[in-house]
Amino acid sequence: MSCTPVQVIQEVFCWTRLPMEVRRLAARKEDLFRGLLGDTKPAVPPGASSLLELLQKNKVRRICPLSRLSGSRIRKTWSSCKDS
Repeated sequence: MSCTPVQVIQEVFCWTRLPMEVRRLAARKEDLFRGLLGDTKPAVPPGASSLLELLQKNKVRRICPLSRLSGSRIRKTWSSCKDS
């Protein structure tokens, strides 16, 4: 089972429970992660693009395998994959 960045910040590291601070730390983590990736695009598993297009076409907002990712991470990952 994986945790969201918010859960890790609040429950694993016990850094803070203040919502604004949690969002700030989660955003900073995402910025650092993107910086480490640089221009490297995430590997797209076979069939993932067609699945995401189908879900988007049918306006499916959330499914279990994708629910582990935050909404912004899904959008950023999807955007970078679509552009390639």
